[in-house]
Amino acid sequence: MSAQPSPGALFLSYGEVRVVYQDYQSLAPGQWLTDTVLEFWETYLEFEELSKHPASRVLFIRPALVAMIRHVDQAKDAIMPLLEDCHDATHLFIPVNDGGSTTSGSHWSLLVLSMNDRVAFHYDSVCNYHHSTAVTIIQNLGSVLGLDLKLVEMKNTPQQDNTWDCGVYVLWAMKHLLVRRLLAVDRDKLVDMCLRGKRLNPEKMRTEVIAVMDALRKQACRRASPQ
Repeated sequence: MSAQPSPGALFLSYGEVRVVYQDYQSLAPGQWLTDTVLEFWETYLEFEELSKHPASRVLFIRPALVAMIRHVDQAKDAIMPLLEDCHDATHLFIPVNDGGSTTSGSHWSLLVLSMNDRVAFHYDSVCNYHHSTAVTIIQNLGSVLGLDLKLVEMKNTPQQDNTWDCGVYVLWAMKHLLVRRLLAVDRDKLVDMCLRGKRLNPEKMRTEVIAVMDALRKQACRRASPQ
């Protein structure tokens, strides 16, 4: 009988993301997603969706950078060069976590910032739970970028009915808002960013991400195998 891989063993290397077994296992039902799973999904959407639209100027901000923005007083000089591309973007996807500078958080939500309108749409699957955190991030980001940004709470965001699926709702919202909204219309057209009436099956979303990771791992194994 083969030994079970350790939680820290590498499961998949994808772009600059290193997914270990602990990250992969966090996609099981009832588990809280790790930061790496969200980073992986952002990278996947960039490679698989944004690459089909070379004229698109949508950016995904990684969780680690979002944490730096939230605690900007501790790292302002380091953050500014990392945000240079934001001025040329039309939209920024910003996963929000309430963790401290040295502690893990307990909830995920999503900000989508329209750079043209200077408006940040906040999607929270536990209504208003993350309002103060989102306000802090938008205020700090506006300060770094030299912009006056407005926060809009998207009250019709689908709501979770447990304590562990918040990250899954963020994965779903990222894909839906990117593929079904922003990339589905011409760049100069108005986009309806409301999720009113949308419903999410969290288990189905978890299964989708697992299937994507499994397929990418198989591809990587085939490439690594001697011909």
